[in-house]
Amino acid sequence: MRILVATISVFFILFNLADTAQVFLTFGFVLMPIQSRAINLGFVLVLIFFLTSAKKTKSESFIWYDMLLIMMVIASTIYIVIVGPVVAEGRAYATDLDCFFR
Repeated sequence: MRILVATISVFFILFNLADTAQVFLTFGFVLMPIQSRAINLGFVLVLIFFLTSAKKTKSESFIWYDMLLIMMVIASTIYIVIVGPVVAEGRAYATDLDCFFR
C-alpha cells in the first residue's frame, strides 16, 4: 500500500512539474486550466481515499467501498478532461451524463 501511495505521489509531483514547465506543449498537446485542475483534484482525492479509510477502525485491509470511491474519482477526472474544453468554450448543452458527473 505504501508503494502505491508513493508512486501516485511521485506521478502527482511529476505532472505538476511538467504542467508548470509546459512540457505538454512540446508534444503538441494543449492542456487547458480546467483539465489541469481536474487532474490535480483527481490525484489529491485518490491519495486521500488511499490514506484515510471510510472504516472507523484502523486496519491494513482495503475496503471495497474505498475502491468504489477511487474509481468514481478516476471516472469523473477522465470525463472532465475529455469534455472540459467543450464546456469551457460554451458550445455544450448539459446532458444527463453531464448532470451525473457534476
